Amino acid sequence: MMIYALASGKGGVGKTTLAANLGIAVSDQKRTLLVDTDLASGNLALHLGLKEVKNTLHDLLAGEKNPRSCIYRSREKLDVLPAGLSLKGFLKAEIARLPQVLRKISKDYEVILLDTPPGISRNSIIPLKCADRIILVTTPESPSISATLKTKAVASLLDRPVLGVIVNRVRKGFFGRGDEPSQIAKQLGVEMVGAVPEEEEIRKSVAAGRPIILMKPKSAASKALKQISLRLTAGG
Repeated sequence: MMIYALASGKGGVGKTTLAANLGIAVSDQKRTLLVDTDLASGNLALHLGLKEVKNTLHDLLAGEKNPRSCIYRSREKLDVLPAGLSLKGFLKAEIARLPQVLRKISKDYEVILLDTPPGISRNSIIPLKCADRIILVTTPESPSISATLKTKAVASLLDRPVLGVIVNRVRKGFFGRGDEPSQIAKQLGVEMVGAVPEEEEIRKSVAAGRPIILMKPKSAASKALKQISLRLTAGG
């Protein structure tokens, strides 16, 4: 069993969209659990079209529910443990319980993907500590890369291995001649896990609650996501 944490130094890089799509792709090969550890503003369930979620990770971290009552089947071999949306639930949730929760449920899965909150805080650091491998997520813009360097430094302080970086929302014409997403990986000093192109269809898929990998499986983004998933199913 392998736990991967998708981590970004800032919000708005498309990390949750990546998590939803990678969860689907990985579940084609492995029993997979997606966990939304963004206690303050998690919306992974909405990305997967799960609208009726009564019990959530908030309840587990408050010690109020059984793990099985908070996990939802998204598709064959893919389960989801969503975060709650209420302020009351957020205030009761204790992120320090996350390692205990994951130990209880990990035996049922081959791969667990953690969608972590952006930035550097106690709520983001504890999920990173739970991971066997950390996958950095950035967009090509300088502020995002700079924030990602900070996340890499946190991973080092936690002594957690970084698998590499996914460069998301790569636009045509953004990079100069001879430049490409792999240069960002070199700048960060990590391996290139993959690059996902910016596509209008991705925004439409998010609005529809149907991930691009299902909505447009032959799109360039879907093909890139499937390639990334092969790294994860192979154990990194």
